[in-house]
Amino acid sequence: GIGRWGNFFNCEVHGLEVPLSDLWWLPKIVANNATYSEAAGWAHEGYAFLPLFYIESIINFTGYFLIRFGLGKGLQKYMQPGDLAFAYVAWYGLTRVILEPLRYSAYNMGNDGYWSWVWSMIFLLLATFLVAANHIIRFIIEEKKGTGVTVKKSLQNGLIADGAFLLSSLALIIVGAILMTKGTPDNFITF
Repeated sequence: GIGRWGNFFNCEVHGLEVPLSDLWWLPKIVANNATYSEAAGWAHEGYAFLPLFYIESIINFTGYFLIRFGLGKGLQKYMQPGDLAFAYVAWYGLTRVILEPLRYSAYNMGNDGYWSWVWSMIFLLLATFLVAANHIIRFIIEEKKGTGVTVKKSLQNGLIADGAFLLSSLALIIVGAILMTKGTPDNFITF
């Protein structure tokens, strides 16, 4: 979240132009900074570039609290060490799904900008795989040591954690696919 502020000082990684009046919720210093982009120059009169760095900073801090306290405390009995780190991989993918269509084209990966979306969905699937692998490996280690909990309880906890990640990932992949097929940033913003 803190690292995103480097984009503020460099006037980079902005989103599309939006009416300055739509940015009423921003601190004035951020809104003023968003009227210039190192890639696009000055925004049109009365417009500013959407400050994605600011939005991503907020999303990153929100993600920390949701992962640390929502998952970490709320689902503690179903989690294994490492699951929270893998949850960040999923959160990163979610962040990319949301923000990529809003980026100014000079900051998109690939010619059509879809490359970043594809990678976001890969991150979501990778996170699901990593959580599943983490539970399976830890189950095998506990079984070999003879210190593990019962097979039924371990399997149940793993299925609950993996199911939550898989359902979340699938839902986000579907949203990402819908957004990709919408075609234009205006359609995405409307969506």
